[in-house]
Amino acid sequence: MKVLVLRTYDKDLKSHNGFQWPDHGHVIAPDWDPIPECGHGLHGFLWGVGSFHLANWMDNAKWLVLEVESDQIVNLDGKVKFPECDVVFCGSRFDATKYLHEHLPPGFHPAIMGASIISGDNGISITGYSGVSTSGYGGHSTSGVWGTSASGICGKSTTGDYGKSTADYSGTATSGRYGTSTSGYGGKCKSGLGGRIQIEWFDERSRLIVGYIGEDGLEPDVFYRVEDGKFIKCDD
Repeated sequence: MKVLVLRTYDKDLKSHNGFQWPDHGHVIAPDWDPIPECGHGLHGFLWGVGSFHLANWMDNAKWLVLEVESDQIVNLDGKVKFPECDVVFCGSRFDATKYLHEHLPPGFHPAIMGASIISGDNGISITGYSGVSTSGYGGHSTSGVWGTSASGICGKSTTGDYGKSTADYSGTATSGRYGTSTSGYGGKCKSGLGGRIQIEWFDERSRLIVGYIGEDGLEPDVFYRVEDGKFIKCDD
């Protein structure tokens, strides 16, 4: 069975050890060794998931999507390695992650790093580090660290540390440490240490109440709703 692996390089498609990659076609590792250690093979992120700090996040970086036989994959810490592959896509971060997302197996929703994914009503959008996920009415939207997540009415939106999570009317917004969670009227929010929560409410006009975790009794990782212009801790 074929699986897809994401890989990043500098603008000249060279790895840190000087290995030159093509922008398409078959590639074979010249020093393959199946020992489960870094080196002696080709490396990447299986289905775009792994240790984001190992990727190249420069604006001019090249992002490749590789097709690999699943039985050749060797799992490492935060990445995988393999003896050979076919380069099936080469381009920008958003184009490469879009290609990978469009070629996922049905019902499979990995947190692809750096992706921008939009789903419709009742849809599921999941991205990894620095990703952007958006879903419509009743949808579930999740992004990782430094991510941006938004969902529509009655939706659920979640981000990791430093993320921005937004849910519409009666929605649920969650963010991690130093994150910002915003929900519409009738919604609820929670954020981690150093985070901020914002909820819309009405008092003859539309208003937005803002609270800072650690101030005025607001606790981290606890859901709050608004009642008469004040934050109230939720039962669930």
